[in-house]
Amino acid sequence: IAMQQALAQLPPDQRAVIALCLAGDWSHADAAQVLAMPLGTVKSHVLRGRARLAEILGVRDDES
Repeated sequence: IAMQQALAQLPPDQRAVIALCLAGDWSHADAAQVLAMPLGTVKSHVLRGRARLAEILGVRDDES
């Protein structure tokens, strides 16, 4: 439930990318194609979304 609440706090585009790439294990390229976003935007959303989730949940994000 904490993760659902944290995800709800992300902007919709970031939430979609996080759902596909992190939760769904999609490639950045596949997510970019399905969401009709540039690949660089998807990568940025993954980085920012992961950092924001870590901040909301109070955990360290060693990958950023």
